[in-house]
Amino acid sequence: MNIVFIIIWYVAVVVAGVTVFKVLTKTLSRAGHVRINFQGRNIPTSLGTGFVLLTMLMAAVVTVLPIEDPKCIIPSLFIVIVGFGLLGMLDDLVAGREAGGLAGHLSRIRTGGVVSTAILKLFFGISLSFFVSFYFWHSQGTLSALADTLILAMSANSINLLDVRPGRAVKGFAAGFLVIYGGTWIGVLFGDWAAFSPLTHILLVPFLLWTLVYARTDFRCKGMMGDTGSNVLGSALGFLVIIELSITNRLIILAFLIGFHLFCEAVSLSSIIESSSFLKKIDSFGVKTHISQKRVKK
Repeated sequence: MNIVFIIIWYVAVVVAGVTVFKVLTKTLSRAGHVRINFQGRNIPTSLGTGFVLLTMLMAAVVTVLPIEDPKCIIPSLFIVIVGFGLLGMLDDLVAGREAGGLAGHLSRIRTGGVVSTAILKLFFGISLSFFVSFYFWHSQGTLSALADTLILAMSANSINLLDVRPGRAVKGFAAGFLVIYGGTWIGVLFGDWAAFSPLTHILLVPFLLWTLVYARTDFRCKGMMGDTGSNVLGSALGFLVIIELSITNRLIILAFLIGFHLFCEAVSLSSIIESSSFLKKIDSFGVKTHISQKRVKK
């Protein structure tokens, strides 16, 4: 792939990201679509909608480019991002964030017949993942499609589990992306045991760049990506795992995701981070949680 084209593409991706997130932040603020953050301040939420809008724009552009897509990666990525973005919007439209873990949500169904947005996201998220995995990638085998279904759904929820403090979801997504992407690069450069999917650089690296563009807002506690954003980033990360890793490595990732969910179901991730000075430093790195005196006087 032409390096000049890649550079121009990434510059355009960054410019589009800066523009969309700047406009969206102002639009949501003026519309009153805000939520109280952990500091007790009202800040715009659902900024993760920007990732969905940017994906739509990217899909429109790549459609007219001379790009071969025999594995239907472009339409499947579009369906995954828009679908999980809409599911995340369900939670963003609810006044407060529901808590209690999966057991708590199931208990509320049994005792009061209350179906939470988390249960709706679980059911339709798995349904969406099942459709994409079996419709587009069924040729890889049933085991592979089932694994991919769970990887997509659980990856989306994993970033959602991290998104309870500023910067945490951004760092989690960036770290996961760089491990998968960087590991593949190592395989390409130092051996013949890995190879990039041709569309990874065009379709998935933009999500990392858009996340870095958005990160300043998140780190400065001036906006929230919301479940819309965490769902999109998580599903994009899962998509990267599926198209870049072998079935063996995907099963390893799936085992990790299952373990991570069980861990978060049993204990509070935030309490674990707060109890470790090392993890606390990583968690707070780059995050500016102070409120200026000028703002307080107002």
